[in-house]
Amino acid sequence: MGNIVRAALLQTDWPGSKAAMLDKHEQAMHDAKAQGAQVMCFQELFYGPYFCQVQDPEYYQYTEEIPDGPTSKRFNALAKETGMVLVLLLHMLSVLCMGSYKSPREFNWLTGFILLTMVQGISLTGYLLPWDQLAYWAITIGAAV
Repeated sequence: MGNIVRAALLQTDWPGSKAAMLDKHEQAMHDAKAQGAQVMCFQELFYGPYFCQVQDPEYYQYTEEIPDGPTSKRFNALAKETGMVLVLLLHMLSVLCMGSYKSPREFNWLTGFILLTMVQGISLTGYLLPWDQLAYWAITIGAAV
């Protein structure tokens, strides 16, 4: 049997400021390490209020350089200190706030969407080849999605 990797996932509430949110996540990482976690995953857009609920231009100032911004450097040092693998979705925030998905890059987005659809379609049709009970339920569930 292979090695067991313990992971910690964190989703939390918004305490009201970026600094408080970063401190909260740092403490959660230390707590996870104390409980034996080797990998820590934070929620997307973790140091501000959820973008889809609060679209206030006040929070646009939270954007930073990646990987040379202060948050990236802080959590890089924290991962090194604790010896943990840390998953931060800061890139998603930078793409969203900087509008990197817009023209002239919408072709890249469309290409990715088409590839995703093709892979899902191929995966679904692969279940049909044996034409057995598993194929029936795969199509039933796939069609409902």
